[in-house]
Amino acid sequence: MKKLLVLALALCLALTSVAALADFPDGKPIHIYVCSGESGATSMGINLLKPYLEKEFNTSFVVEYEKGGGGFICWLKHQNDKPDGYSWIVVNDTMDFAGLNPQNPQTLTSRDFQLLGCQVVDISALAGRADETRWTDLQSLIDYAKENEVTVSVSALGNEDANVIYLMNNKLGTKFNLVVNSQSSGAAAADVIGGHVDLYSNNVASADAQVKQGNMKALCVFNGERSQIWPDVPTFEEVTGIVLSSHSARGIMMPKGGDEALVQRLVEGIAKCTQDPEYVKLMADQSLEVVYLDPAQFQELFDNSKADVVAIKDVLGW
Repeated sequence: MKKLLVLALALCLALTSVAALADFPDGKPIHIYVCSGESGATSMGINLLKPYLEKEFNTSFVVEYEKGGGGFICWLKHQNDKPDGYSWIVVNDTMDFAGLNPQNPQTLTSRDFQLLGCQVVDISALAGRADETRWTDLQSLIDYAKENEVTVSVSALGNEDANVIYLMNNKLGTKFNLVVNSQSSGAAAADVIGGHVDLYSNNVASADAQVKQGNMKALCVFNGERSQIWPDVPTFEEVTGIVLSSHSARGIMMPKGGDEALVQRLVEGIAKCTQDPEYVKLMADQSLEVVYLDPAQFQELFDNSKADVVAIKDVLGW
């Protein structure tokens, strides 16, 4: 009888703990720290997700913006927050390899936090003017670029959009040459539409509007599968037979050291909200592709992205 009472008490405590985790009953809001500005796809994706999170966890969420230092100021500030589930940080896989840059060296990586899940994978893509006549598709572009210099517009050096062009040259022996317009990705696109630069390298979400308006033609996406946003556009691998993946993958993490049951509850709740069909549709309407990955899959994606950059460090001057 005594053993039965002990087991019953243990079960009661476990159920109480799960219920408490589900409801965050003390009334405190959960803070989500976005390590960049208020505009852009990262902010949009989190704010669209917010009402689903509030319903799932039965508490309010506050989105805060803390940009600076390429996002690392935010990471450093919240690395040692109490791991009680009330402090979340938005993570971008590009930050994992940004610290390799000797001009902005960082030792802090995603492995210093507890990943909770990937929310969106914004696939890198290559597009050109719709009226281009020197090539008609990716294969004819590659053939041309092996013999002739082809300029590519990007908004910054060192990000995934620039790095994938270096990787193409490395794997194909092509002569793609980067032209940087640091004003914005929109300005970089305008350089191509205006005929000043040949190609535009950016994520699908950034190029989609110009493609839909008929100003640009999408040539490929750099992913293992075709984009849900552009189902008719081939992958780089389909055309060349060479695996080349590039993207900006964004998700959520928290400080390390959280209770195992708490972490599991957060992982499951975020997975449910991220994959809600209504949320997926809202994101697609903004040209953003929801791809949920659990913490282990998310970490593997981080590691692969970093390995690609390590392979071209000499080309980058890193």
